[in-house]
Amino acid sequence: MAIRYSVMELASQSSLETMPKPHRFPRPAALLLFLLAGCDRPTVPTARDGIQNAQRTVPDGNGGSTNFQLAMLLQAVNNEGFTPKNHPTDTVVVERNGDALRLVATVVEHVYLPSPGIGARPYARRTVLAWNWAEKRGLVLMSEDPHSDIALPTRQYTDRWEMGSLFEHRGFVLQSEPNGKEAWFGRDGQLEIKNGTTTGPCPFSSKIAGYEAGLRKGELPPDMTCETVRYPVSASTTLERGDPNNRSPLEDLIGHHPSLRLDEQMISGVRFVTKCPTTFRGEVPVGCNVMNFWRDNTQFAPQLGVDLVRMHSRQDYLYWQEVASGSGRLYTAVPMMMAGPVQFTLYGADGRVLLERTARSVENDSTLRQVIMIASLPLRVGYHGRIVAPARRFGLAADPYAMSVLDFVLLPSAPPRP
Repeated sequence: MAIRYSVMELASQSSLETMPKPHRFPRPAALLLFLLAGCDRPTVPTARDGIQNAQRTVPDGNGGSTNFQLAMLLQAVNNEGFTPKNHPTDTVVVERNGDALRLVATVVEHVYLPSPGIGARPYARRTVLAWNWAEKRGLVLMSEDPHSDIALPTRQYTDRWEMGSLFEHRGFVLQSEPNGKEAWFGRDGQLEIKNGTTTGPCPFSSKIAGYEAGLRKGELPPDMTCETVRYPVSASTTLERGDPNNRSPLEDLIGHHPSLRLDEQMISGVRFVTKCPTTFRGEVPVGCNVMNFWRDNTQFAPQLGVDLVRMHSRQDYLYWQEVASGSGRLYTAVPMMMAGPVQFTLYGADGRVLLERTARSVENDSTLRQVIMIASLPLRVGYHGRIVAPARRFGLAADPYAMSVLDFVLLPSAPPRP
């Protein structure tokens, strides 16, 4: 893949209101290829899911990148030079504020498979692209679940480290009016891009399938497959204009909110399936992020008390929940003291006890200091915490996509001997 622009490099240079000068970016066809397959890093050849990568990283906490990335997605359905070629399509009817719009539509789905037998579930990203050249209108639907609640694409639901983005199962609707000069976002309602039915083999020849998936080589690698699929798709929402991260307080009261409805219709598309690696050499496909495979409380044994939405995160795959805050001074207060003693149990996601003991302190225990100290928790006597993290973070020789749960309590220090 010859393109040397990363999604975030492109995102940092413009906003929806102030589009970049044409000479600063690749040709439209190249940008479309980038969006459809997109590189995780500027020079990584194995990037596979640009639209889905954009879905994950579009609004990443930077207003400019939010608007520009969404604008690029809308360009894919509002400018003929950006629209996917050779993809199977169907004509659908969308109702916008009572007016019927006929759009040509296709679906791009990327599925990522973790190791079997460890409780992790496959992860899928589905994007519907629909367009009408005569009326210069476009529609983009995005979801990581067969059924999702539509929300504005704010940081809360799109920053990869936010709990809402990871675990609240939200979907997004982007819609453009003539010439792409007006961008609208779904703000409520329901989106369904249900599990599709395979209708045929990969629609691309073996010589170009890899290029269509965004790879440097034309042939797909052994860990990736492609097939033609038809998906039942429906959506119902009201729309809103403007930057989702900088809404006016009056928007709900006096804003214009046209309705958009897509009754269930079948849309053809392409599904790419990637088997995630268990040994790592270089970059890992973006969809193989371990937390993508652990997005539902039901994947954890009930007795573990895991509530993913209530957890907090750091940007290193540590997720913690405070069960009890404890009392007294913080161990980090001056003069600083060792945090302990601490009683803890390490569980597998299925509830099996993997390790159980009482340690003199967090700092001196090899299992605890790898996670508790990094998380910078407000430790004090009686603090009861719960940490969800990949099993390897606890020093276990486990599958890279296996998950563990650490439950721990800070105990009162033993009184000094007489």
